[in-house]
Amino acid sequence: MNQSDLNNESVKLLAKIYTWRKKLIIVSVIAAILSTAIAFLMSPQYKATVIVFPSRTFSVSKLLIEQNQGAQEDYMDLGDEDDAEKLLQILNSTEIRTRIADQYDLWSNWDIKKGTVHSQHYLKMKWEDMVSFKRTNFVSIKVEVYDYVAERSAKIANSIVAYADTVKFKMTRQVAQQALEITKDEYYATIHRINELEDSLQAIKELGVIDYTAEIKAYSKSMAKALESGNQSGQKNLQEETRLT
Repeated sequence: MNQSDLNNESVKLLAKIYTWRKKLIIVSVIAAILSTAIAFLMSPQYKATVIVFPSRTFSVSKLLIEQNQGAQEDYMDLGDEDDAEKLLQILNSTEIRTRIADQYDLWSNWDIKKGTVHSQHYLKMKWEDMVSFKRTNFVSIKVEVYDYVAERSAKIANSIVAYADTVKFKMTRQVAQQALEITKDEYYATIHRINELEDSLQAIKELGVIDYTAEIKAYSKSMAKALESGNQSGQKNLQEETRLT
């Protein structure tokens, strides 16, 4: 297509626009009026933003008992990418969403019918429109909350972060409780075994077997006296008796 053809097409387009100018103006005016009316009818939304850094996940017992000091993790460090991903999973959990909805009555404030079969589904859809969680370049989580009341949006954002700690603590507590029960069972089993061995030793002593604990105490006391008085023959006799036993 050459330049003359382009000019002809442009002229034709302008001619059509001029012919339909009244209808185009009417449509534009109606669209402007409708958009303005909808803007006035829509409730304004207020945004609150919170930046939260994930805490580092580590074993306290390993930190305290670890012999290799150079290999210990620093519990003061911030969390890494894995910790941030875990925090994201907690923030997106149904438990946090339901707690926030109940605390701030989002069912009524966000026009969601509570108690129906699909109430959680509609809450989730509205939640995804009003709340977002994003990873930042600094391994932190950015929480953005929209609401029709400015103060409530800020409270919801702060409560989400607080509930994240609560849910994480609840999860770790369940695991710790299981570990505690196993440790208690092992402890009581060991104590029971020690008591059985002590009873067996006592029965053997009653049959005339030497009490090694009392013998060691007597030997130590006699050797100390011999050393204190410089009695070399006494020391030699004690050592020979020990070899014989």
